[in-house]
Amino acid sequence: MKKSGFYIIEDKFFEDMSDPYLKGNKAGNHLILTSEHTAKEIERKARKIIGMLKRGIKFTPTQPNVMVILKKLRERR
Repeated sequence: MKKSGFYIIEDKFFEDMSDPYLKGNKAGNHLILTSEHTAKEIERKARKIIGMLKRGIKFTPTQPNVMVILKKLRERR
């Protein structure tokens, strides 16, 4: 079963990894985290950023609507 999700690269928003832009990106190589510490650090920073976005802080004028993305992810569960 294929796992789907949302991906944001720079200011582009993708709902699925099958998007042609992503297939050619990084020659098809996936990032693999081998350190549990690194994974926890990324999760901690992501929670901090999501909290800031929920409070309405914008990092770029063209950023996607993160609240809509989170809502769609929760609906899929």
